[in-house]
Amino acid sequence: MMNSPPSQPQERATRERTGRSGRPEVYTNVETLLNEVDQLSSTSSQRSASSSNIQAPLLPPASGQQGLPSSLPTNNGAYVRGRSITFSPNVLFKEALVYAEKVLHLRKQHQSKGGRHVKVDANRMKPLVDERTGKVYVGNGIRSNKYTLWTFVPRQLLAQFSKLANFYLLCFAILQLIPGLSTTGNYTNIIPLMVFVSISMAKEGFDDYRRHRLDKEENRRETLTIDTAIPFSAGSLNWRKAQWHSLRVGDIVKLKRDEPVPADIVLIGSTSLGENKTVYVETIALDGETNLKVKRTVTSVAETCATPEKFIACSVEFVTEDPNPNLSTFRGRVMVNDQTSHLTNDNIIYRGSVLRNTPEVTAMIIYSGEECKVRVNANGNRHARIKAPRLQVMLNKVVILVVFLVIGLSIYNTAAYEVWRSNVESKLFYLSSAIVPFHQEVFGFIIMFATMVPLSLYVSMEMIKLAQIFFLNTDIDMYDERSNTPFEARTSTINEDLGQVTHIFSDKTGTLTENKMKFRKLYIDGTQWVHEDTEVPSQNIVGAGTQSPLNASIRASRTQPEVKTTTKQLVNYLTQKPNSAFVHRAKLMLLCMTLCHSCVPETTGNRTAIDFQASSPDELALVRAAQEMGFLVCRRDHETITLALSSPSSTTTTEIYEVLNVIDFSNERKRMSVIVRFPDKRICVICKGADSVVIERLERRDVDARQRSSLERYPVEDPSASREDSAVPGAENSNILLPLDAPRTFSFSHPRCSITNDDEETSIRDDFAVPDSQSAIDKCIQSINSFANESLRTLLYAYRFLDEKEYAEWRKVWDAATTSLSNHEKMVEDAANLIEMNFKLAGATGIEDKLQEGVLESINKLCRANIKIWMLTGDKQETAINIGHSCGLMKADSKIFVLNDENGSGDMRERISSSISTLRTTTHSVVVVDGHTLTTIYNESSGPLEAMFFDLVILADSVICCRAQPSQKARLVNSMRKRVPTSVTLAVGDGANDIAMIQEAHVGIGITGNEGFQAARSSDYSIAQFRFLQKLLLVHGRWNYIRTCKYILGTLWKEVVFFLTQALFQRWNGYTGTSLYEPWSLTTFNTLFTSLPVLVIGIFEKDLAASTLMAVPELYRTMGQKNRGFNIWIYFGWTMMAVAEAMIIYFCMLTLFAKAETTKDNTLFSMGDLDFVAVVVVISMKLQIIEMHNKSIVALLSVFLSVGAAFLWNIILAGVYPLTTPYKVRGGFFEGFGQNPTWWMTLIFIIICVYVFEFSVSAFRIALFPTDTDVYQQLEHDKTHKEWFERAAALESRKRRNGYSNGLVIGEIGAAIPLENLHGIS
Repeated sequence: MMNSPPSQPQERATRERTGRSGRPEVYTNVETLLNEVDQLSSTSSQRSASSSNIQAPLLPPASGQQGLPSSLPTNNGAYVRGRSITFSPNVLFKEALVYAEKVLHLRKQHQSKGGRHVKVDANRMKPLVDERTGKVYVGNGIRSNKYTLWTFVPRQLLAQFSKLANFYLLCFAILQLIPGLSTTGNYTNIIPLMVFVSISMAKEGFDDYRRHRLDKEENRRETLTIDTAIPFSAGSLNWRKAQWHSLRVGDIVKLKRDEPVPADIVLIGSTSLGENKTVYVETIALDGETNLKVKRTVTSVAETCATPEKFIACSVEFVTEDPNPNLSTFRGRVMVNDQTSHLTNDNIIYRGSVLRNTPEVTAMIIYSGEECKVRVNANGNRHARIKAPRLQVMLNKVVILVVFLVIGLSIYNTAAYEVWRSNVESKLFYLSSAIVPFHQEVFGFIIMFATMVPLSLYVSMEMIKLAQIFFLNTDIDMYDERSNTPFEARTSTINEDLGQVTHIFSDKTGTLTENKMKFRKLYIDGTQWVHEDTEVPSQNIVGAGTQSPLNASIRASRTQPEVKTTTKQLVNYLTQKPNSAFVHRAKLMLLCMTLCHSCVPETTGNRTAIDFQASSPDELALVRAAQEMGFLVCRRDHETITLALSSPSSTTTTEIYEVLNVIDFSNERKRMSVIVRFPDKRICVICKGADSVVIERLERRDVDARQRSSLERYPVEDPSASREDSAVPGAENSNILLPLDAPRTFSFSHPRCSITNDDEETSIRDDFAVPDSQSAIDKCIQSINSFANESLRTLLYAYRFLDEKEYAEWRKVWDAATTSLSNHEKMVEDAANLIEMNFKLAGATGIEDKLQEGVLESINKLCRANIKIWMLTGDKQETAINIGHSCGLMKADSKIFVLNDENGSGDMRERISSSISTLRTTTHSVVVVDGHTLTTIYNESSGPLEAMFFDLVILADSVICCRAQPSQKARLVNSMRKRVPTSVTLAVGDGANDIAMIQEAHVGIGITGNEGFQAARSSDYSIAQFRFLQKLLLVHGRWNYIRTCKYILGTLWKEVVFFLTQALFQRWNGYTGTSLYEPWSLTTFNTLFTSLPVLVIGIFEKDLAASTLMAVPELYRTMGQKNRGFNIWIYFGWTMMAVAEAMIIYFCMLTLFAKAETTKDNTLFSMGDLDFVAVVVVISMKLQIIEMHNKSIVALLSVFLSVGAAFLWNIILAGVYPLTTPYKVRGGFFEGFGQNPTWWMTLIFIIICVYVFEFSVSAFRIALFPTDTDVYQQLEHDKTHKEWFERAAALESRKRRNGYSNGLVIGEIGAAIPLENLHGIS
């Protein structure tokens, strides 16, 4: 019964589906399981065909009914009324799996035949049908909540009873329902359990409902769509508003500038300039890149749909690939009047993008709702895993031990009863008819001790976590005043995981950076110039006398690494020396900055100022910097750029430059070129790009210089270079700064052009010698390295003048390449290489990608807390490395391992293996890998490459992953969770491309930033700034972990103390199961008398002050990361203390009260009540006085209420208790044992003995085995050290590059605290 092998096209399709997302789809596992069932059972099925494989006569299926499922073998079943009837076990099992597929919506999605076909039809009234499912295409609504009305109950029941304590209590509650087994009633466990579980489920449901409400807000956004009822009227298309959730595949939509894209759309037309109808979109929420992406309408489509009349009558059909998560590629075609053109990523705009710099576009929806690529990358959200705290794993293990303890106690007492019955009971005539059956005796004891894991364990824990959430939400230190955004917790389930984080996976753009680029430094002909925002004080810039700023710059570049001159002085020098050769070159560099870009100037509303729309913030920073230095782009159209150049007389000279060609920037080219015709009719090609690319294209005479200069900037060779150097002192002194709108004045040597002819240079007299070509390149490389060490993003500018003949010949090659249909990209690249050569160096720039406030300090502290930080970004490698230096992931002495798959996986194995050996000997290491390499690693068939890769990155201190797809980010987090089971991962991001990663991690943090609220909506917690992570983890994380651990330990400890006295009493009642405590007290023990102490310690405990935890981040790694708050050995220690204290309480009661001659009332209730009150007092005082470090009025109030409740309970029982019970309760506290001094003296003696024992053990432990918490608690009691911690924690603005050294945490403030005090750090 073997299935036929799949065809090769099917295999290829399967590989493609797996390769694009980096993981197989869900249905593949089910399909594999079905095949395995076939193979494993084929032999047995053949042997038993005669008996068990009975078949009914074959009948044709009824009309309209479904045929045999494709997963079933065709020779194994018969049809009766259209369904297969078979009695083979393997087939029945397969049928069950098919049914499960339907219920769980895991049915395989078949590929469309030839792709998805969607016609442009403005009159379409009926929704299109998806040929894969035979139903209409999915709607455009999205869902981030985890549950539906149908899945909430089953998924939550599974989640609640996956908590072993709940499952344990459920089992005993079922036993209690059996008549004759329980002596405490049949429903006393099942009803409270259901109530407590329902409360937990209701809380989870409310959290999910809040996500649902946020989804509603997005689904109810509005956009313009064509009115299919009346698509055309009065010579124009008729548009109407529609909510996003109502959109369908094939709908025509119109988007206006700055509007978000509601679905994945294909462009039909736009109102932008140019023949190709260029459209700019912002995709920061998809790939994290800040530069705008260029999208274009297919020319034939734009022409066919150019007017409303043509649009209504057009014949256009788009054929696209089926939905998939790959955001980097798109395959499809468009047929216009039987002519076919290719569709690429340049013609598609994905959901999550925002339209920029374009008045409006018309487009058609091709993917909607959960089939949009950004939603596919988010893993559908509907299948998001239910997160459980890591502490629950350890708690489950402890619950198992408690189960064995309960069973052990029950078996022991049952066996002891059998012995007692044979030796004693059988000889007593009045007990001859009181024999209890063995099974009732066993289950009776099991039910008696079952609540050693109390029913309220998880419900009380939920109450504690809700209180913890209140403290988190109201912490003013995590409130961002600028955006009016507080901290918001969207779940309380995993609060304690915040104190155990070992790995942080962070997005870059919008999470670490602000997406704001600032022009900082400029290099021209051997001189460096600091832009105005970072200029130094005037007294440090130039010397006395008439020293030229140019001389100062040259001297500074030769003698000191720190730049001392500013662009303001450069502007002044250009005015003072208009005819010098240096000024000529400086003006040419500024012209290169002004002309080589894609920015479009726009006048503001009052038409008095000019702003720019740019495709990248880098270009915007460069153009604005040129504007501030007097070179303003005031107008731009498809063919010309108009510049406004200031003159010495404060007048403006206008120059028009003709744009002949633009060779766009791409990630592969790493450069952009523009060919312009100057006003004096000369033709110049200007190129800007990465230094490694541009220098290779300089003139041949510079080859030697290029070969003698190293371009490898990583790792930084100069350990003394510090990022702090980039912050030049005195930047705040604004008296030397010109206003941004202040006029800049120059003199120009040519009336027609700001740059003179090359022939005129010979007549220019310069005060300073211009460096020769080789020296200039050497100095430029040194400057670039200096910029990079300061974490600036560097660009090189070069130029070359062309003659008319050379340009005309190249233009023919270029036109042929741009219009070619085959090998288009290669031909364009070859044509660009022909012109981008033999350049002259113009200069270099340094741009700062501004980090968010406090990022550097936060990463420094988190690294000191032994948290490894991974930066996962869709941005390019150079940018990611620069930000890695800026934020402190890379240090001056870091060893950097860059992985790529240029030479195949075999070469990569060798490099990874050698890197692992090298990494073990380095002090600080960083691994850099890109998305393409990750695809190679994950798709390797054999698998060892993936294992080797994770062996490497686990050892690294930090990892930077660039060009990563959202699904790759999620898979990295998933792999870390599985390959390092002891890890606790935290993912933080702010865009839709981070949703999958956030949901995959143990803890998901959403940043409510510039990319919207999509990530925050799907996260567990949301913050406004990355810097809030340090307090969230180091302070609240540790506190929540300590609180939860002490709550669990206190709860389990008090149950052992209480029920062990019950077990000890069995020796004195013949192991008959008689309870020492009267039933009402036994029932209310956990709720009325001992719930408050454990709740208070779980809500208000603070083992160390916030200032201490912020000042010494190393304390974080000594607690939660190493499970030192709650583990099996700590539980054993608390249990041993409970055993000893239970014995002290019981035997003191038995010896000093029950057997004392002075005791007048030694009845069962008086003995049990003495133990009961003693246990309540001991529990309250131990948890609130001994264990709770944060002494407060709340703790004292808890002790008063708990102890007072015990005595109040005695008063109530003495007055209202029934007389018809074996316990003599009525009046006992007033007239019996309450008046006996022996009872009171014994109670006091028990309390004293227990606390002498507690304090003795605690003092012995601290003296011989002190923990880091003990040491720093003692330091906090010293006034000097406490003030030191407070001052150190307050200095968050202090920039620390290298963390700590020489064994000191912070050596500059107060008395240094040696790290040797941290005993947990090795």
